[in-house]
Amino acid sequence: MKCPLLAGPARGGVALLALLAAGCLGPSPEGEGWTEVSRRSGIAVSLRQGSRPSFPEIRAECTVEAPLYEVVAVMQDVARYPEWSHNCREFSLIHLDEQGIHTLYNRTFAPMPASLVISDRDVVLRTELFILEPDRRIEARFRAVESELKRKVHGVVRMSSLEGMYRVTALDSERTLVEYRVDLDPGGSLPDWVKRFASRDLPSKTLSGLRRQVDATRGEYAETVERWTREGFEVPRAEPGSR
Repeated sequence: MKCPLLAGPARGGVALLALLAAGCLGPSPEGEGWTEVSRRSGIAVSLRQGSRPSFPEIRAECTVEAPLYEVVAVMQDVARYPEWSHNCREFSLIHLDEQGIHTLYNRTFAPMPASLVISDRDVVLRTELFILEPDRRIEARFRAVESELKRKVHGVVRMSSLEGMYRVTALDSERTLVEYRVDLDPGGSLPDWVKRFASRDLPSKTLSGLRRQVDATRGEYAETVERWTREGFEVPRAEPGSR
């Protein structure tokens, strides 16, 4: 399963998400213990033993040939997340509070022929956005939570153990580094070949999809990008007293 990089209202909010997976990061220091297992088309995927013995912690990163806010604008468009996030069946914002905490719902499906025997996975994510460096680096940290806002679906495995992050960093005026990490327990019983596919291929396919979506939507978010460039990005929050 994976998760959003940024998620929020289309009027300028940003929501971060995962098809594999959303805050705090994994328990180990960021630079220790990683083994690169895949590098294709400029997308690197690394694994290490995480806090869940049944599934490795995952890190994927790539460079997107677009300015920072163009990438962020694509990632904040919740309604269109399934267009580029691999095997994503549904992704939605179900609550935004006055502190800027996003509650997100993500449901993913297994590819054929695995889908004949493997159930969909879903997760409710508590996501926080952080401006690490104005106009240069934004991070979304997410983790699975129990929530009455989205009831469990019959036949779908609810993931209750998941945490990770998306980080976007402007390398220069025309290139953005996208980093994705997730540490999760997918729940249920999965064959080893499915675990290998999920840990290596799904992160790569999702970042590849993000690249294509950025290219395909150039100019569609021009007004939002211009506003952020002029005024700076702000974490979206609900209006006081709203529900």
